[in-house]
Amino acid sequence: MRVKFMFVGVALATLVVGGNAWADSLAQEWRGCGSGDARRSIPACTAIIQWSHGKPSAKELAQAYLYRGDGYADRGDNDKAIADYTAAIHRDATLANAFFGRGVLYCKAGDYKRAVADFDAAIRLDPTNADSWAWRSRAKGQLGDANGANADEAHAIQLDPSVIDNMSDDD
Repeated sequence: MRVKFMFVGVALATLVVGGNAWADSLAQEWRGCGSGDARRSIPACTAIIQWSHGKPSAKELAQAYLYRGDGYADRGDNDKAIADYTAAIHRDATLANAFFGRGVLYCKAGDYKRAVADFDAAIRLDPTNADSWAWRSRAKGQLGDANGANADEAHAIQLDPSVIDNMSDDD
C-alpha cells in the first residue's frame, strides 16, 4: 500500500513540475508571438496554436492567430495572413485589428468591397482608429464613392492629422 501512495505522489509531483515547465514554455512562446518580429512571431504563434487542445481560451487563441497573421503580412505572405486573420475573427469577433489587417490586405489585392466590409467592422469595434477610417477612404475611393471617401478621409485626419501621410509607407 505504501508503494502505491509513493507512486501516486511521484506522479503528482511530475505533473506539477511538468505543468510548470509547460506554463513557462507557453509564456516564452507568448513573448515571441507578440514580439512584432515575423521571424520570431510566426513559429511562436504556431506553437501556441498547435498547443491549443483546450488550453488557451478562444480569445487567447484568436490573439495568437492575429499575431501570426501580422507576421505573415509583414513577410508578404498575404494568403496565409488573410487565413489567420479570418481564424482570429472566427474565435473572437471583437478583434478590430484582425478586421483591419484583413481589410488592408483585401484593399491591396483590389478586393475593395471586402475591404470596406472589414473596415466597417473595425470602425464599429474601434471608432477612434484613424488608420481604419483612412484605409476605408481609400477603398471607397476605388469603388467610386467619392463622397464617402472624402468624409472618411476628413474623419481620419480629425482623429490623427498625420494618418494620410503615413499611409504612403504602407503601400
